[in-house]
Amino acid sequence: MVNLANPAQEQYAKSHLVPFGEYIPLPWLFGWAYQMLEMPMSGFQRAPLAQTPFNLNGGQIAANICYEDVFGDEIRINAANATLLTNFTNMAWFDGSWAAEQHAQMARARARWKTAAT
Repeated sequence: MVNLANPAQEQYAKSHLVPFGEYIPLPWLFGWAYQMLEMPMSGFQRAPLAQTPFNLNGGQIAANICYEDVFGDEIRINAANATLLTNFTNMAWFDGSWAAEQHAQMARARARWKTAAT
């Protein structure tokens, strides 16, 4: 994630990667399948959990990408130093499926549980 108004500013890189989509788990076992299928963008590296929030007009914005927002204990690390928590996602990839609704339900459930627990 990059602030297009100030690209030189801090960036956010995804830290909770999706197995088999964004990284290859156990590459010594599954790597051959990715090479055979010529799957692009499947070898990402995980970024650190703690990352600097974006500064936007004096506000501190903690970012997370796609399904990262359902892992409350992980996003809480950056949210603690922010005034706003944002989720950037493009659910159009899952057009015609229940993925967008499922994502929203999981995020709402996490938010309610954390709110009720605190």
